[in-house]
Amino acid sequence: MKFDLHIHSRHSICSNLDLKSISKYAKLKGLDGIAITDHGTMNGYAKLQELAGDLIIVPGIEIATAAGDLIALFVREPIKPGLSLRDTTDKIHELGGLVVVPHPFDRYRKSVGDNISEITADAIEVYNSRNIYKKANQMALKFAKEKGIVAVAGSDAHFREEIGAAGIITETDDIFECIRTGRVKTFYKSSPKTVHIKSAVNRIIRKLSPYRSFQQ
Repeated sequence: MKFDLHIHSRHSICSNLDLKSISKYAKLKGLDGIAITDHGTMNGYAKLQELAGDLIIVPGIEIATAAGDLIALFVREPIKPGLSLRDTTDKIHELGGLVVVPHPFDRYRKSVGDNISEITADAIEVYNSRNIYKKANQMALKFAKEKGIVAVAGSDAHFREEIGAAGIITETDDIFECIRTGRVKTFYKSSPKTVHIKSAVNRIIRKLSPYRSFQQ
């Protein structure tokens, strides 16, 4: 079974993906499930469940901690931004979720970098399709192997052509248990560099039109 664990909808300011398109293109790309990991909100998750049909939707959120971004999977409520890495990971585990470290060594995003050693991570995103330089993915993979932490992948999709570019393959639909026990394989390809320009433009448009686009 194939899952993309890192997708943003219009509920993130950097994405223009409506929820119907996410469901449609995930199925077209042959995915069995996806994780919606919007920045600071879980509003898209509940709505997408109504549209997804037999597509498995994993609840998730990307959290801006005081020292870089973390992803929480399988939590059912938002987590306050700006907390320390330790407090954020403790809260994720308290809520029964999994801590995933996204794009940990990408210098061009809010990544944890060398602070990764402070995190009690359940998984590390060793392949992120939006990493501009391959070295960032290579460093993440090396760290995961050295520390014996489960390696996962995600497209970090903001636009429909990115959905399904990276993710995990599992033998069952129990994604939580497969990640927790490391019974996953990764797949990955890079996004075109033009998506970064599109995201920048999208942020500007959304900031100028704050009441627009936070819908399906």
